[in-house]
Amino acid sequence: MASKRHVRQKQCGHKRHYPDVKAAKSAAVLLFRHMGEKLTSYHCKFCGRWHIGHRPGSGRWRLPQAG
Repeated sequence: MASKRHVRQKQCGHKRHYPDVKAAKSAAVLLFRHMGEKLTSYHCKFCGRWHIGHRPGSGRWRLPQAG
């Protein structure tokens, strides 16, 4: 079983974080304008901050790998 620290590092350690939903949504809009990719903001259960990422079902989202 993976440690909580390892899981958190894998889930959000390399991602940019935002202090609130407004900042995350603004970043998602800017990235859409710049790159043309649709992103969504979400609240991270590991760090308590906000991240942005591809929407589930977009073809870019993947389930976390076990192990």
